[in-house]
Amino acid sequence: MKEMLFLLLIASSLFAEEYTPPAGTFDYSQGVTMEDMVQQRESEWLESAFSQNSFCAPVKSSFELFIPALVAILVIITSTIVLYMLGSVFDSPVLSALAKQEGYEILLTVIIFVVFFAISGLTQSLVNGVYGGSEGFMGQSVEYSKTMILKVSKDGASLGIFNMLLYMYYTAPIRLGKSTYAGISFNLGAVLRPIIDAVGTSVTLLSVAMGEWLANLSILCFIKRVMMPVFFPIGLLLRSVPQLRGGGNALIAFSFALFIIYPMMLSVNYEIYKMQYGNSSYGLPVQSAVYRFISEFGFAGIAVALLGIKLITGNILGHLMVISAATVLLETLADIVYTVFILSLFLGLLNVFVTLTFAKELSRFMGTEINLSAFIKLI
Repeated sequence: MKEMLFLLLIASSLFAEEYTPPAGTFDYSQGVTMEDMVQQRESEWLESAFSQNSFCAPVKSSFELFIPALVAILVIITSTIVLYMLGSVFDSPVLSALAKQEGYEILLTVIIFVVFFAISGLTQSLVNGVYGGSEGFMGQSVEYSKTMILKVSKDGASLGIFNMLLYMYYTAPIRLGKSTYAGISFNLGAVLRPIIDAVGTSVTLLSVAMGEWLANLSILCFIKRVMMPVFFPIGLLLRSVPQLRGGGNALIAFSFALFIIYPMMLSVNYEIYKMQYGNSSYGLPVQSAVYRFISEFGFAGIAVALLGIKLITGNILGHLMVISAATVLLETLADIVYTVFILSLFLGLLNVFVTLTFAKELSRFMGTEINLSAFIKLI
């Protein structure tokens, strides 16, 4: 039976024709590797999901984000002037005193706006001078989120390849000896069960990490497009009303923390990622080698090569050559643990904790207490 299968493989290889890739696809004969293919495909998907015309499109200038806040400042100043004029026209000392009292708060509101705008422009100029780009910490944090999405997806692809090999040995009996009537048959299912469980758990963790980074990218786009043009001006307007001043202070504090501090923390995380992996989104070098191997042989080529080794040798050598890939699997699992627990969970919770703590202290500085104790304890 084995000889017949081997002859069938040889016959199929004799009638094989050279494959010409269609237009718009990758030609591996020109030196294009699996890394290039996966990188471009997933980059195209991310760009289509967050394209130039989408909700997450880059802003032309940071000043356009502050135009609604500037309009809110002008509305507050105009309202106070009109209130003072009405007090003078109707000879109402109450309206005049209220307008004078709010003049000090208007001055503080203008100072808050100027400081916010100055810090945002300064950080953006510094980051753009170091890393390039045009969006400062926000651009770096969006790039980091996209890099992590690519890395998690590639880790999942690596586990898919290993899972295919593991289940092949988990279900298929292994026979020692060339003779048809004599030999020893055994199954590696019990031995491979812990590794299969580890792979399954890793896939679940990667799914959680993928959901986290997709949500993080969406939140960053929401912060960039809504926090400054909408919530910050609303906070300035609420601060001009004495009864709503506390809510305005809290909204301003959260706007500052989410627009400046949170992207800054993600940019620091990006530097930690670069220290571990460099600028690549592939992670371990062994994973890059796996993708290069696939780019040369393809999935069908891998299956034929493994089957050919097993048929030609007829002994344990073919199995040992496949089982040797376990070293790469263990390194991949260790890398996934670092990706999920350190980069995704620990640093993610630390970013949220620092951002909320900064918002709480800034709101307290402006005279409003924010109770985040229950949420911080949860983190």
